[in-house]
Amino acid sequence: MDFEGLEGDFGPPPPTEFDFDEPPPPNPALIDRRRAPGPPSRGQKREARLDKVLSDMKRHKKLEEQILRTGRDLFPAEGPQSPKRPPGLFLRHRKY
Repeated sequence: MDFEGLEGDFGPPPPTEFDFDEPPPPNPALIDRRRAPGPPSRGQKREARLDKVLSDMKRHKKLEEQILRTGRDLFPAEGPQSPKRPPGLFLRHRKY
């Protein structure tokens, strides 16, 4: 085989339409980073305090006792109530 034409210095490839002369990107440390909108505490992790947890538990217990005693909630759900159906009606489905 004859490799005479392949010997020699190859040099840089010819330019193509995809070769862009762009300046290097700026140093990331010089980019002005803006603070995200919103309250500054949004990024911090929330911590539970024992006194708050205990007071919430006591409050929920009182609400549940009130519901059990009176049979109704202190804070009724908004919107129209659906009509009550008599007990025992439509409790079982027929098996076909």
